[in-house]
Amino acid sequence: MQTFLLASVSSALLWLAFPRVGAWPLAWLATVPLIWLTLIEKLPGKHPYRQLLLAGFIYWLVAYHFIRIPHVLLNIAWIALAAYFSIYTPLFVAASRTMIHRYNTHPMLAVPIVWTGIEWMRSNFFTGMGMGLLSHSQFRQPMLIQMADLSGAYTVSCMMMLFATGIAMTLLRYRSPQSSVRRFLPLVGSCTTLAIVTGYGQYRLTEPLQYHGDKTLTVGLIQPSIDVVFRPLSDQEKNSRWEQHRDLTEQAREQWDDLDLIVWPESSFDSPDLLSDVNAEVTADYFIANNQQLYMATNGNGAGARSNIPLLSGGSTHDPANNDIFNSAILFSTNGRITDRYYKSHLVLFGEYVPFAEWFPILDGLTPIGKGLSRGKQSKVMNVAGVRIAPSVCFETCVPHYIRRQANELTDAGTEPDVLINVTNDGWFFGTACLDLHLASNVFRAIEVRKPLLVAANTGFSAEIDSSGRLLQTGPRRETGVLRASVRPVRRASVYLIIGDTIPFVCALLSLITFVTQLRNLRGNRKARTG
Repeated sequence: MQTFLLASVSSALLWLAFPRVGAWPLAWLATVPLIWLTLIEKLPGKHPYRQLLLAGFIYWLVAYHFIRIPHVLLNIAWIALAAYFSIYTPLFVAASRTMIHRYNTHPMLAVPIVWTGIEWMRSNFFTGMGMGLLSHSQFRQPMLIQMADLSGAYTVSCMMMLFATGIAMTLLRYRSPQSSVRRFLPLVGSCTTLAIVTGYGQYRLTEPLQYHGDKTLTVGLIQPSIDVVFRPLSDQEKNSRWEQHRDLTEQAREQWDDLDLIVWPESSFDSPDLLSDVNAEVTADYFIANNQQLYMATNGNGAGARSNIPLLSGGSTHDPANNDIFNSAILFSTNGRITDRYYKSHLVLFGEYVPFAEWFPILDGLTPIGKGLSRGKQSKVMNVAGVRIAPSVCFETCVPHYIRRQANELTDAGTEPDVLINVTNDGWFFGTACLDLHLASNVFRAIEVRKPLLVAANTGFSAEIDSSGRLLQTGPRRETGVLRASVRPVRRASVYLIIGDTIPFVCALLSLITFVTQLRNLRGNRKARTG
């Protein structure tokens, strides 16, 4: 069981490096035991790859345990996802070993290539889940993550694996008869890697910024704290939710008199018919009549009137023509009328749609989400106070290539966004590490496209993130809060916007080719022996 134990040590160290423990320096060394398995001549123990599969399965069960919380049926999705992700552990070891021992590739080249390729596969295959990449453990260390603007978060993971490989090689050579100089060359490589990472980080964090125009958008981010479950709400529960949104909004208006926009989280409106395109006028009347205090200027006694404030809010939108329901970000004008909306296009597997349900409608009745949601088809930019905002909804910011594509599509259309805004409802996860992992994803998206990113999240974490990925402020965990974010449009270069996932894709391709080639060779050897 030595293979299993070494893989488990890596898993334990990784778990400690991520929130909620958050011992982030451990992440730079956590993969050393796993890398050691790629360096030794022969894997120890019986059926070592089955041991690796088991270790990976246990890790992902623990790391993604929050998936099961919203509904009992999601235990199936939780186990299935952990089983799928567990495949990547033996794949990493097998592909790395093949490159190193069969094709004589230097470990400090082979190991980072394979790891980078595997992270890309995990973020793209089966709709993609880019939450919890190795680099995400560093999201509160801005100096160490600036290289994400080169080839995405994968770049930082690659550098971390390069560092860890040098450490693993040094430990393996410690008792070797090689000269002391050659023995410690990999350690020099690790130190050089760290110097490059910190040097680039320092450069990007201190470079002069070029601001675009003199506009500044001041935003009130509203963070209610409402745990969410899959069941119909009583009228009392609905009223309680409205009151929480109203009270927090009034608090923000009273505290700051310069707000250009108020942002509510995803699912703040849960009545699709009120927000359908054909009922836009009815929506305005209903909204103003029932929530007048959100738009009527008051200091508590009706005095001190001033202009009303636009609202960007998450909610459902019903298209009666096709009976489609979209998860939307909706912009209300100062008089409460809907002026624009964005339809979420990257849906959450099992949370917003059931795979293959379009071919097998019977599946709709087997899940709590029923028919599920429809997929939006285009990116959207909205103009508020002369500043262009690009909204996203929920876990869309957990998919690196999606936010990059959104930014590029809008720029190509002549409407480059000045700021990204994510509205999300993380109340499904009851304050677990999912909140931290989602926040980490948001930090990396800001760096990758070099845009400020604001988050309004139910239960947390609402946040103001600058174009360098610095967390300027965050809301509390599983508590209510209001944040005032002031954003000035900035123009910054990003290599990732130009080349995208080209490098991690090539890494994935090389890893798969290496793995498949080795499998074919093994089958050929078996046939030769039995023939």
